[in-house]
Amino acid sequence: MYKVYFKQALHILKQDRLISAISIIGTALAITMIMLVYMVQEVKTANVLPEIHRDRSMYLNMMDIKYNTGGRWRAMLKYEALKECLLPLKTPENISATVMLTDAVVNMEGSAERNTYQLRQTDDNFWKIYSFPFTEGKAFTKEDFDSGIPVVVISQKIAKEIFKGQQAVGKTIDINFIPYKVLGVVKNISMLCRYSFADLWIPYTSVPSYTNSMYNFVALAKHKNDFDAIKEEVLVNQKKYNAIDTTRVLDLNGPYTVSQMLLDIYSSEDAANEIKANTRRNILILVIALIIPAINLSSFSLSRIRKRMSEIGVRKAFGANKFSLIGQVLYENMITSLIGGALGFILSFIAVVSLRDLLLSDSLSVLQSGEFGLSMSAFFSLSVFLAVFLACIALNVLSASIPAFRASRLPIVNALKS
Repeated sequence: MYKVYFKQALHILKQDRLISAISIIGTALAITMIMLVYMVQEVKTANVLPEIHRDRSMYLNMMDIKYNTGGRWRAMLKYEALKECLLPLKTPENISATVMLTDAVVNMEGSAERNTYQLRQTDDNFWKIYSFPFTEGKAFTKEDFDSGIPVVVISQKIAKEIFKGQQAVGKTIDINFIPYKVLGVVKNISMLCRYSFADLWIPYTSVPSYTNSMYNFVALAKHKNDFDAIKEEVLVNQKKYNAIDTTRVLDLNGPYTVSQMLLDIYSSEDAANEIKANTRRNILILVIALIIPAINLSSFSLSRIRKRMSEIGVRKAFGANKFSLIGQVLYENMITSLIGGALGFILSFIAVVSLRDLLLSDSLSVLQSGEFGLSMSAFFSLSVFLAVFLACIALNVLSASIPAFRASRLPIVNALKS
């Protein structure tokens, strides 16, 4: 019986080609749109190399200072606040501080050929929180960091462009005209890893002016349930710091999760409100993407059923019950949904590959060199696709069930006359 339904469904698709094409494309575009929304939202928060602990990480890079005279100063995180309030934290599993990404002039020692690369000054804990794939050598150690020795870890990009394929470990390069010994080489890192991305990494203690720099701070929690405890410990340290100088009040407003850091927030209250607003926006987009095709398909299903009223009347005259009639219509609609889903899978994959740079570029990435070099698994989730696909099928079947149910209740005479 289902084999007959399948052949009949294909025949109907060929018979009403325009309506069939609109139905299939509507389902495919709904799936593609949702997958693109997922890519834009999730690729910046999912656990990917080297930021494999994003779900357990909290970040802070801004601070507020309010003066008793009424003035207020909002700025990037300074070393004094970092040292007094954040580096003493005991609750996290690990903590790390890095200087804001900067440009650096780099050349091989003794060479006049100079290039500009992205430099990140960091500490030894940086290599424990982030999982970098090394191709040569190793990271600098706590002893290297504490002594401020000029050592560097470079990316494959620099190793290829400066050392021309030769072994880089053990050799010396000039960074901003200061010689640094190469300790290790790592694979190129994606720009989307905004807290770890760079072309080369050095201990920030190797730069004499590091106490005047602007910092990013990250705390790796033992468990996501520790987030509140980490915030509370930051507040306790902040109060101790404020008690030293009563002419001003430091407010760190954090730290925040990776999802919160993507929002425009200036306080804990703003964070809660923005997260709720962002969640509502995403849900609205998903609902619109699913409901509109379902409504269109419902109209198309009603149009098809009206054309087949006489067929339904004949089947009822020969003893077909309403469940059999409804089942046939739903089966045929499911065939359309399956074809639309297959097309949606192909379109989603093409869209992710061709549009990812456009959709993921932002003000930060414009200032940085590099590429969005993440694996396709970070951009395209098969489990999310299947969930969206099943939701589309469910809505499509539901949209067809209403006109099918109404048609199945028509008296035989009325159906034959139609």
